[in-house]
Amino acid sequence: LNPINKDLITVSTVRKNILSFNYEAQVLNDRLRTNLMGKYTTNRTHQVRPEIVPQNGEQVIVRHDTTSFMSNFGYGATLSYNIVRDLFLIGSGERSYVMPEERQLYGDPENNILPNRRLQPERNNNYNLGFRWGMVQYGRHKLSVYASAFWRNGYDKITQQVVDATEIDREEDADIQTTRYINLGQTQARGVEAELLYIYNDRLNALVNFSKFNNLFKGGVDGSGRNHDFYNHQVPNEPYFTVNANIQYRLDNVFQRRSVLNLYYNTGYVGEFYVVWGSPDWARTPTQFTHDFGASYRFPNGKLIVSGDIKNVFNAEVYDNFMIQKPGRAFYLKLNYTINKFI
Repeated sequence: LNPINKDLITVSTVRKNILSFNYEAQVLNDRLRTNLMGKYTTNRTHQVRPEIVPQNGEQVIVRHDTTSFMSNFGYGATLSYNIVRDLFLIGSGERSYVMPEERQLYGDPENNILPNRRLQPERNNNYNLGFRWGMVQYGRHKLSVYASAFWRNGYDKITQQVVDATEIDREEDADIQTTRYINLGQTQARGVEAELLYIYNDRLNALVNFSKFNNLFKGGVDGSGRNHDFYNHQVPNEPYFTVNANIQYRLDNVFQRRSVLNLYYNTGYVGEFYVVWGSPDWARTPTQFTHDFGASYRFPNGKLIVSGDIKNVFNAEVYDNFMIQKPGRAFYLKLNYTINKFI
């Protein structure tokens, strides 16, 4: 390949600085634990983009310089109160910011993502209240349960959306290949999440978790800068009901003494969701349900580990957040050899 003319290369730089602190306290005989935290962030981006333009009958290179600087201060607090043995009440609140990244500001032509240099930081006010019970042990059995309700208010939410998505009203007109990151406006999500962990004899591990929420649009403008018409509608391109489960079992001294064989099974469920505003039927991503199996074998010397995985065993149809179909069933083999341990 011929070398690329360096004068025609777009150069982007991002400089991020973070200063943070936290203060932790334990009172009431360590039953109440609190944590106060703060974070100051600065984000400076600079891009030099060359462009060939005609000038006086010749082709000349014109450089376009774009610079942006953003800063903000986020803060929050958490608390944990031990009500009775192994039962904890957990609460938290925070005001946090998400800085736009280079890819979101300047686009990614290889992935058909258009630039948006006017992108602003995303601000979130989050509140959580829940409990954790365990790890409780009964003989060889261990059990832990966690559950929480949350309320999240987002402002200038950074989200990737189809260009001019609000103008799409027919399936044949939709072009989900071209997207742009935008500040959506105000959103509000309320929901619950939970997790159950069970361990038997330190060999069997079973984990189940789920998340269910409604992320609703509460006002702002669309990708074209016009007032949005979909107040209180579900924000598209975001699954809002997911369930995951994992089971793993360890067998010692199988085939060889001092060897370890791990078997595992994963399953994942994603409820249906929509990829454009208005929730038309043609834009509904169907329910997805996948299963994975795998095993790993560690040889007695502890240096060699052989792993094999079968992803999406039943070849179910799976999609990304823009209803682009992902690969189906896949097989993986991995060899991991430790040459030397430095510690």
